[in-house]
Amino acid sequence: MKRKCVLGVLKTEEGLRIKEEMLAWLEPFYDVETVEVDPPNDVEFELPFIKRACEVALESNESVLYLHTKGAAMPNRAQPIVREMWRRVFTNERDTYFKVVDERKEAAASALFVAPERKICWYNGFVLNVKAAENILKVLKIHEDRYWFEQKMLSEANVDVIGPLMYEEGNQAWQMTERYIFGLQDESVVPEGKLPVIVSLTSWKKRINTVGKTIESILDHCNPYKIVLTLSGEEFPNMANDLPFDLLQYARDGKVEIQWVHGNVRSFKKVLYTLQRYKNFPVVSADDDCLYKEDYVKVLYEKWLRDKKAIWTYKRDTGTKVFFFGHGPACLYPPNCFGEYGLLALNPQIVDSNHDDIYYGVLAKMMNIHVKQAVEDPQRVPYIFHDEIEGLSEGSEMDGVQCINLCVKSYFDFITRSRIDQLFKGV
Repeated sequence: MKRKCVLGVLKTEEGLRIKEEMLAWLEPFYDVETVEVDPPNDVEFELPFIKRACEVALESNESVLYLHTKGAAMPNRAQPIVREMWRRVFTNERDTYFKVVDERKEAAASALFVAPERKICWYNGFVLNVKAAENILKVLKIHEDRYWFEQKMLSEANVDVIGPLMYEEGNQAWQMTERYIFGLQDESVVPEGKLPVIVSLTSWKKRINTVGKTIESILDHCNPYKIVLTLSGEEFPNMANDLPFDLLQYARDGKVEIQWVHGNVRSFKKVLYTLQRYKNFPVVSADDDCLYKEDYVKVLYEKWLRDKKAIWTYKRDTGTKVFFFGHGPACLYPPNCFGEYGLLALNPQIVDSNHDDIYYGVLAKMMNIHVKQAVEDPQRVPYIFHDEIEGLSEGSEMDGVQCINLCVKSYFDFITRSRIDQLFKGV
């Protein structure tokens, strides 16, 4: 079923060209209604566009995507980047953005880049639900400030904004927009003053209110490193609105990056997505049920500098003579060490096993990556457990040997499929 979209068009020569460009990717997925105004449109600005989007939402009793021909009035290098971001988000990921507002009784709008406290959807392209349309129409009027529509309208209309990437300042949102489009993986992704290693962890609905304690312990003992918390949009459908205040504060202060992913591969989210996204950096794991008591990241990082091809870990598991496994709460993985295999060779049975360390150990063996002990005492760990924690999941763990066999089979099945696909490529 196609969703509804209202596209505001400024009828400059460039605006009409942009309209055709945007319709080309909108119309396969949306019933698009265009609202066209003559230039210079320096009195009403976005008012007629937004008004019609709200009216369509009320008339159809459905959520509506609102976009406009960004760049029609003042073309510059930024505008095509924003439009490309919209194309990716509101085509490939459109269901997510409609779902999060459809499910809310309160007024809500969703976009990729948002400022939750200021109630801004950056660049003013968003999905709004029916209640948001009602509220916006109550405050919608002519304003001398063209930026009121982006920076104040949703706040005055008391519309909650929902989105995976939260930045209260526009310059931060813009920097991340460029990275989203161009996939920048250079040193700039690590903030100034941070060492070039990333701490990565995940959490789930029954631990989300205590994971802040883990992050606090890392900040207290393991600075300066970038920290990435990977969460599932499936498990937290309202994204930032489902998270406790302490996590949002860490994100807004730039102490933690919250990385949202589709689907839910449970504990396997801990490092795989971060390794894939930050291909040039070693990734150190952390567990959301641990309180760290020393700078274990420094210990692992300094060992890795000696052998950059190895996985370094506390408590190396040598339970078998063939496979060696890292220790989930304290393990360093070399940059992009599993390549495409990490996520693509993963299957539902392995995810259900909850044995991410075994999966990584099998991949390491198959890919000739050594797993090395970072400290002399094999029983030493750099953490204590939370006083009160919930279990890892609502399921049970598979037998370890059974999981090894499953992981080996999955790896070779993936290799076989890949080679067959390559043979028939272009046939």
